[in-house]
Amino acid sequence: MLAGNVAPPMKWCCINKHKNEPLTILFHCTWSGKEYPVPANAEHVDVENNYYDEPNGDDMDILIGSTTLKDSVKSFKAREPTLFLMEECGGIEMHCGNNTVCGSEWDMTMVCHLVYEQPENLIPRVTLDDGRHAVVITLGTKGDPLNKKPSVVSRVGGP
Repeated sequence: MLAGNVAPPMKWCCINKHKNEPLTILFHCTWSGKEYPVPANAEHVDVENNYYDEPNGDDMDILIGSTTLKDSVKSFKAREPTLFLMEECGGIEMHCGNNTVCGSEWDMTMVCHLVYEQPENLIPRVTLDDGRHAVVITLGTKGDPLNKKPSVVSRVGGP
């Protein structure tokens, strides 16, 4: 029997806490070296004119933790044709700290799961030129293993 004052596991509290939180991400593409901040520009705060405008998660000017990984790359996908090809071929992954999500799982994985399902000190962060703090997510394929063996068997000598 559990006592009534037992808190849920910290992992789930942390993830749920970040689902509706606005987030800035710097996507780093390993094949081109280009970097894309999402949202692309700092949030414009004009309280008088935008009082009734609330973010709903569908707007690409705002990215929240419950946004899917697939939706998070839509804003710059047209400028990175390699991303489209790698997604179609299935050879792409997103990396953030120790977490990795392959391209086939992007449509069902939320940003908050990739970023926050690890200790805070492992989450890579940078400060952008406009002063925003961003989480770095790397797009690419997993690096080659250190002890890579040839994929073709070569025979020395003959029969």
